[in-house]
Amino acid sequence: MPTQKAFQIIQNGLILLILSACASIDSPKETAVPFSATLVDLSSLDGERDPESTDDPAQNLVEVQRHQCIADFDTFAYYPVDYDSIIDLRTPTYPWQLEVELPERSTMEYGGDRSHVEKAGFARWVKGEVQIWVKRDYSYGNKRVRDFVIYFTESGEWKSISRYVWGTAVFVEDLFEAVDGSLWGVNLGSIRVERLPNRQVPILSKFNESTETFELSYDGPVYPETSQFIKLSSTDPEVVMDDEGVFWIYVKNVGLYSFDPVREQTIKHIDAPNLSIWDSALSPDRSIYYRGRVWEEHSIPPGLEGVGMIRLDLDTGKLYPVDSPETWEPNQDPEDRWPDFDGMVVDAEGRLWLGATGRRETDGSWTLIHPNMDGYLASFDEYPAYVRNPFLNRPRLYFQSSNGYLWFFRSGDGPGNSGSAWYDPETGTGCWFLGWTSFIIDDAVGRIWLVEDEKLYKLDLTR
Repeated sequence: MPTQKAFQIIQNGLILLILSACASIDSPKETAVPFSATLVDLSSLDGERDPESTDDPAQNLVEVQRHQCIADFDTFAYYPVDYDSIIDLRTPTYPWQLEVELPERSTMEYGGDRSHVEKAGFARWVKGEVQIWVKRDYSYGNKRVRDFVIYFTESGEWKSISRYVWGTAVFVEDLFEAVDGSLWGVNLGSIRVERLPNRQVPILSKFNESTETFELSYDGPVYPETSQFIKLSSTDPEVVMDDEGVFWIYVKNVGLYSFDPVREQTIKHIDAPNLSIWDSALSPDRSIYYRGRVWEEHSIPPGLEGVGMIRLDLDTGKLYPVDSPETWEPNQDPEDRWPDFDGMVVDAEGRLWLGATGRRETDGSWTLIHPNMDGYLASFDEYPAYVRNPFLNRPRLYFQSSNGYLWFFRSGDGPGNSGSAWYDPETGTGCWFLGWTSFIIDDAVGRIWLVEDEKLYKLDLTR
């Protein structure tokens, strides 16, 4: 049964990750590999854009590995966009297939503007059938609705379940499935602690299969009481579930916990005040890579100054610094530095990818894949501080599918500033296939899914 890692849209400047003095750290026995960067020459496209303008968008699409694309991945990730030449493609094209339209939202009229967000959130295998849980968030005037609509792929039926945790204003954002089949969600929203038992706010909620509601779980970690009113943020905590179904949860300015939902066992591994973490990547070698920021420099442990990342060994609970390339920071000379990145993924071969910038090989060396460093460096002279530099609208990496593709999204306003794309590490080519930000999930039978324009699409990777 596949595990699902929560992902979040987070746009930040460069982040420096350092442990606090109170952190439990082993002196690393791993030999640091000297940093080396190699510029990779990406291969050309299989096809090219039709030079003649046409009213038919399909005639203006680029073909990459038999996929119809707005443009190639390099255009999406590394170059300023010519907006006049970009197709505002709102639905995926071949080889994506339309599966079904989403059920209608509430028809109650409350006046005001109607806004809505739908995205594929989770795939679950239950009794021989795949369920696709689509996360919805919409409003009618002053009424806010948050729910999951569940699509049963064999029967074609739909079911709606509220994302609000029973008896609270807290709602569930990201879903995880434990090895015993139980379903868990990360709590978001705002809550008054005096309304809860022991004035504690649980980080997780558990899905009650009988009542079909999410309920606060006091078996796992809880937020410390800091005030009468607590707002739960998408950047706090950082939650990862490993391949054995154990949660690893970092709570801002508190520490790192593990929680086994089957044994109902919680362990605090690290006491880490003054440290914030908001990016992570689960590795197949049973480790997690983190990055973040330290708030008080005096809490830096000896020997860890300048460390950009750390690796958590899941079998021992120990932390090790990771030798990493220097990346660009605001107000610093970008010369000889890597461009900053958004999102990290460890692929099936054990390579750590830093967004669309580069990767860490299994031998510890680093490979830069950014093909337009000259343009990137020149942009800091071309665009003064008060003008938005298009090179800094970085795509965010969040997922690797079973066929090895890496999936990215970029958020922005209008065509060219936002979109979704994939990159094939084996060929060095990729496809900007959608003009809007979307999210990919995979199921247990080799298919991936996305929601766009209130429709559910699938792509069969086994064909």
